[in-house]
Amino acid sequence: MEYVKPCVDFIMNSLEAVMTTSVQAVDEIYFKSINIRKDDSNWPVLVPLDSYKRISTFINMNQGLLRAMGMSSPNIDFICAIARKYSLASKLISDSGFAFIFLLPNTNHQLIINLTNELKSYNFPVIKTTMVCTGVRVE
Repeated sequence: MEYVKPCVDFIMNSLEAVMTTSVQAVDEIYFKSINIRKDDSNWPVLVPLDSYKRISTFINMNQGLLRAMGMSSPNIDFICAIARKYSLASKLISDSGFAFIFLLPNTNHQLIINLTNELKSYNFPVIKTTMVCTGVRVE
């Protein structure tokens, strides 16, 4: 089993790099959105979508690394595949088998409905939540 350790070390180092770069993307969103008023209903157009897309990429990379370590499950992998079909990011969030799907600020409402319906068609429960009402936003 000694040959496994270098692989695990590589994956753990990759996870750390993904998390560090994700923090940088969140910082970019924060600093670029400082001047946007909290009550500005047009803020999703004003914030840097490229930073949100980078966070999505990092979420997918993180899930791939968790899968490589055997921490995912076939159901989570299937949910993630469905999310990727809609160009969304998703990953395992607990050892209880839950996943989350990260929506960009400009995600179309109909896409959310289609995604929800597809997940439910495979008997996956869907719980809709919001973070600061309009997505990831540092205030």
